[in-house]
Amino acid sequence: MFRMLLMVVALVASLASFAQVPDEIKGKNVNVYVGFPPGGVLDVRTRRILEIVKRDTGINFVVINKPGNSSNIAAHAAMEDSVSGVSMFVGDNGYLLSVINNTPNHMDRERMFPFITMWSSVFAVWTNYNAPFNTFAEALPIIRSNQNSYNYAITMPFSTLVFKSVFDHTDMKSVAGIPYKGTVDARTAMISGLVQFDLMNVGDALKMQEQKQGKVIAVGSQSRLPHLPNVPTLNETVPGLVATNHVNLYVSRSTPQSTIDFWNRVFNQALKDEELAKYMAESGVTINTSRNAQETLAFINRQNASLINLMKKIN
Repeated sequence: MFRMLLMVVALVASLASFAQVPDEIKGKNVNVYVGFPPGGVLDVRTRRILEIVKRDTGINFVVINKPGNSSNIAAHAAMEDSVSGVSMFVGDNGYLLSVINNTPNHMDRERMFPFITMWSSVFAVWTNYNAPFNTFAEALPIIRSNQNSYNYAITMPFSTLVFKSVFDHTDMKSVAGIPYKGTVDARTAMISGLVQFDLMNVGDALKMQEQKQGKVIAVGSQSRLPHLPNVPTLNETVPGLVATNHVNLYVSRSTPQSTIDFWNRVFNQALKDEELAKYMAESGVTINTSRNAQETLAFINRQNASLINLMKKIN
């Protein structure tokens, strides 16, 4: 009887949410453009969140994967689609860096409005499990004695930003970066010893450590993580260097403010789902459901300014 009551309450809540759906969205598919391949971490997490929003509102989402050019291909497709339909773009800090770097054919941020940050994660520097050091600080004197024998994997714009910041700051500019098309190739290269350092989400890096395929030697958080008290932060080596990633949802700037606020409200509600929170926590990421649309925009602008400052430091 109690379970039946809960189902009725959920149904009523869902119908109430659906009744609030703006007219320009009702009865339409919402195309969500993701700049990463199907089955990747960002893709899977996004789909899971969209399923909850659909459950709560009745809105149907269609995920369209268009990887490449730091997600700018997906961003362009989303904005072109928004002219005749309803669309969104999923972008992380890699996209923001591509705009700052003036990457060819990048999507102008001013054409899009980031209405919510779906999740945030901390990057970690990891190395081969059998490496003769346990922290980045311990590694630096060893690297200095033979700089040409050490290198790092480049799998995203943030890789270059982080490692160049560290090695420029410590006057070891001979340490080179090797580009890889994806994390799988970089991971294989790391395990086989072709590269010595890589950057990935701390949750994923810890899984590699549990499997004895790698170990975490630094984290990109502002301060040391409670569950990794012996792992130093990057800013202990390079003051001000913080490596975190924020995954945001964007719509066209021409979207009515009332619709933007609607999207912010229903996605914030979806992000409070208990099963989702548990799933995200196990992946080592953080969900923030306290910002409205304007606060989200201000947050992204602060992130952008921070990235610009880091870019200036490493020219």
